[in-house]
Amino acid sequence: MNTLTPEQQEIINQAATIATEYARQQSDDRIASRIATIEESGTEIIPLSDDIREQIREAATPVYDSIKENV
Repeated sequence: MNTLTPEQQEIINQAATIATEYARQQSDDRIASRIATIEESGTEIIPLSDDIREQIREAATPVYDSIKENV
């Protein structure tokens, strides 16, 4: 990238930003579609609070540590 002109670098950076935004939107759309399919099947999705998410994250830490040590 250092061999490119500043203008070329800017074009690459802008393209990367646009591609990232597009990919995130596509991912969000796929998730929303899958959630809709699940809900249409009669399954209730119960969102987790930030507190519960943090508790799960803390409880899972030893598992991740074990994987890091053994993989």
